[in-house]
Amino acid sequence: MKRLTARNDRRLIALFAILGGIRVALLSAGLPFWNNVDEKAHADMVMRYAQFRIPDRMERYSPESASLIVACDCNEYILPREMALKYHPPASAYKEIYNLNSLQPPAYYALAGAWYRASRAFGLSGCPAMASVRALNGLLFAILIGVCGALARRFYPGERVIGLGTPILLMALPQDLFYSINADVPSALLCASALLFLPTGRAASNRWAFAGLLASLALLTKYSNLGILASGLAVGWWAWRDGRNRKMLSRGFIFAGIAVALPVLAWLAHNAFILGDPLGMRGKIAWLGWTPRPWSTLLDHPLFTMQGAAYFFGELARRGWRGELVWHGMPMANGLSDGWYTWSTAVFLVVAFIGVIRSAADKRMADSINFAFLLASIAFLVWTSLSWDFGNCPYPSRNLPYLVSARLISGGLTPFVMLYLRGFDRLCPPRWGFGVRISLVGILAFAMFVSDLIIRWPALFLK
Repeated sequence: MKRLTARNDRRLIALFAILGGIRVALLSAGLPFWNNVDEKAHADMVMRYAQFRIPDRMERYSPESASLIVACDCNEYILPREMALKYHPPASAYKEIYNLNSLQPPAYYALAGAWYRASRAFGLSGCPAMASVRALNGLLFAILIGVCGALARRFYPGERVIGLGTPILLMALPQDLFYSINADVPSALLCASALLFLPTGRAASNRWAFAGLLASLALLTKYSNLGILASGLAVGWWAWRDGRNRKMLSRGFIFAGIAVALPVLAWLAHNAFILGDPLGMRGKIAWLGWTPRPWSTLLDHPLFTMQGAAYFFGELARRGWRGELVWHGMPMANGLSDGWYTWSTAVFLVVAFIGVIRSAADKRMADSINFAFLLASIAFLVWTSLSWDFGNCPYPSRNLPYLVSARLISGGLTPFVMLYLRGFDRLCPPRWGFGVRISLVGILAFAMFVSDLIIRWPALFLK
């Protein structure tokens, strides 16, 4: 019976993966180019990597990119409809604009560039070729759901609400970073895959090395995926605490460390040699007008006030669920949905955190690994918000000096969803069986799906 249940669960997860991938692919195809989350800049980088042209400095948009941007452009994300219909800048205008993503890590651009090049080889060109890069998101999202289903079942064996609930929620997840061309798309998949391969006990060194390689790819997709390192340390701590096979554990950790470090250090050395700036961020920060805040003023930051903290964590929760796209300058958002995202996230995560103390050892290990990722990711956003004076930058700004772009830490998506469901499951009355609990998760997923369609409707059908 247990084997049959496991087989049925795997089939359901495969179905959820297919449906989730189709949903993302259709929404990616339906939304117009180019959205407000730097999609033009990411598309320019994809075309550069497709031509094997890795920038060695901050560069202007290429002529090919400029022409494609004009051909596919929809200005209604930012501008009112009347202005958008009249505003048609020529391609020459983009040729004078610097691409601030020129020196960002290469992993996503290499993958998307290869996909774009393949689509050109199959006869696509112009906007359809670029649309195929968006279609790649559907494939990556489907794989993500499958990996997350396997990870949830491994972390919480016997907990079917989490094992099935995680892919169900992901299937309907309204996070719009997956609807466009951007470098954050593979982060969740790479980090979840690294966690899946990280051993929690006796394992061969090659498994540690493969997990480390996946972690390095996550970092070379987005530096802000540092949470995967925190989770790796949590795994090592639990394995070391077990007291067995410490010699094998030490060897595995060395292999993982080498696999993480070598690709990342090679990229940083490339930047240091070419630019004199290992991270390649100096030019972008200077262009944005950010300057370091004096250490003596850190505690004066509004994040240390009740109002500031409420704004930071509330906005982070809302953007973590539904993303950052706007339409005619207004967020694609629904007040009722945003309220649910904010309060349910706060309540369920607090309950999950309290439950860490009372859990059995195996569940406590999984919870602590997930919380290590989540807290390290949030700490990155907090530290960035505290460390910089944002000057005249529109976002983050001096008036609202908070970096709340949850897409930057989307590598922690799976740990977050598992902890969210952990809190939900703990709040359910004991008399509620699996059927009732998973039905509630399904209702929540359906509500998220409907809410997402409603808020995207103007961009999808009223263009």
